[in-house]
Order: sequence, then C-alpha cells, then structure tokens
Amino acid sequence: MDLEQLKAAANSGNARAQNELGILYHNGKVVPQDMVQAAYWYQKSAEHGLAYPQYNLGLMYREGFGVDQDYEKAFEWFTKAAQQGLANAQYDLALMHEFGHGTPQDDAQAVSWLMLAAEQNMPEAQNHIGVRYSEGRGLPKDPAVAVVWMRKAADQGLADAQHNVALACIEGTGIEQQDQKAALWTKKAAQQGHEGAIYNLGQMYLNGRGVPKNTPKAMENFLFLAEKGNAQSQYNLGVLYSQSDEVRDDQQAIAWYKKAATQGHTDSLANLALMYIKGQGVAQNYSTATEYLSRAAAQGHAGAKHNLKRLVEVVQEQGNLH
Repeated sequence: MDLEQLKAAANSGNARAQNELGILYHNGKVVPQDMVQAAYWYQKSAEHGLAYPQYNLGLMYREGFGVDQDYEKAFEWFTKAAQQGLANAQYDLALMHEFGHGTPQDDAQAVSWLMLAAEQNMPEAQNHIGVRYSEGRGLPKDPAVAVVWMRKAADQGLADAQHNVALACIEGTGIEQQDQKAALWTKKAAQQGHEGAIYNLGQMYLNGRGVPKNTPKAMENFLFLAEKGNAQSQYNLGVLYSQSDEVRDDQQAIAWYKKAATQGHTDSLANLALMYIKGQGVAQNYSTATEYLSRAAAQGHAGAKHNLKRLVEVVQEQGNLH
C-alpha cells in the first residue's frame, strides 16, 4: 500500500500498519525522519500486543529516541516482546539484566534470556554465551563449549565471533592450536572492519604466523588503524620505520611516534626520546629527550627510568645541567 493508504490504515487502528508507519518515521524513508512520530506509532501498535512494535518501542525508550530515556520502560517493553519469543528482544532483555539497566543486575536471568535467543540461532547471543563460558561468568568455565558457541556465530558471519574463534585458535584454548585457522578467521573478521582482527592480522603478516611474512601488508593494516588514532598501531609504524631495513624512514618514525606519544603511549615516549638522544631523524636534543623520558618514567616505564637516570648523568658530566 502507498503512504496515504498506510496512514489511513494506521489511523483506523491497524496494528501492523501502525508499526510500519513507525518504521518509516524512524528510518526517514518516504517521510522525513521524525523520532517522536516513530515512537507514537510504535506505542499505538505495541498496545495491540504485537512483539515487533513492543521491541521497537523498547529500543526507543532505551536510547531516548522520540521519548525521554527510560530504562524501566525499555525493560518493560523488551520483556513483553521477549516473552513472545522474539530473539532480538530476548537478547536485549538479557543485556538489561546483565548491566542492571531498568532492573537489578541478575546474571542468572541474563544467561537464561541469552540462551533462549542463542537457541533461535541469533549470532550475537551465541557469541555472548561463548564469551560467558570462556570467562566462567554465569556459566561453568568451559573453553571447549565456549568455542562451540562462538563458532556457531562465526559461521553466520558475526565479526566479533570470528575474532574470538581466531583468538582461541591462536592460544589453543578450547580448540587445537592452529595458526593457519587463526589467520583464516582473523581475515574474515578483518574484512568486516573488526579493528582487533585488523591489528592481529597485521601482527601475523609481520611475524609470518599463519600467513607468509609480508611487512608491507602488515603496515597496511597498522596504517589503517593508525590513521583512525590507534596508538599501538602508530607505535608499530614508528618501530618499523625506525628499525626495519625494508622500510627505514626516520622522519616517518618520528611522526608516528609523536602521534602515539600525544596519546600518552609509554613505549612511543621512550622510543621517541631515544631518537632525540641519538639525533636519529631529528637534531640531537637532550632537553626534549629528557621531557619524553620523564613522561614515560612517570607511567612506570622501566627502560625510560633507566635511560633518564643515565641521560642526567651524561648531561651532568658534560657540565650542561646544574
């Protein structure tokens, strides 16, 4: 039916039409996005007892879309939808129990609702169950069972689960240790933009673990993350540019170390100080080196503490520090 027919049906009390109209307003399709109208029509539809609009209304209350944020009302509507067997509602209701949003925190209830959603083949719930088995949180600690649940979700394409299965393969936790399988699952998650997987794949290429060693490919992964502000990846680029014969570029090393150091990354602060001490890629400057070493030492970096002490002694011997 067209928009006018849908509106007419919704105004006449057709519950499905009311939910569909709410979705249109929610997504801004066909009509301008209007969260207040979306919440209004979800409410109308939910009052007829349909699970999907009940769930949709719960989301609006949880996020504060078109209504004042209210976890208790979100919990109420999620419960109504979950009791009708809607997997998405069961999963989100489990999270409410897990974090104590709108209801007292209750791990047993969280696990119960997670299991119901997982048994309906919802990948997010399956992965969550797997994580709980791996941690022994609300369920007996069982790495093998954890991997079974994570694998169910990973096979459905859930990036978080693919990453978790990869980690299990790397560590040999609950499954045979296999670097090649770890690389396979890591690639699958990385292709979906999972940042942890992108980083780990970079490390795999760097070390030739599960894949042929390939420094340029490793750097591609680190660069992707570094440009998004990932300090560890910025540091890795600094190390490669300052130490690798394949890509040696001291100016690039300094630039990436500085980006990570700005975020307080201790190893970057310490390495940047060493470059100033040596005059590698920059003019030698003990004062600047001292500043970076002091910042790293203040964060407990043992090497920085040692180097700071030695640098002070050197400068004192030269008669430049009084």
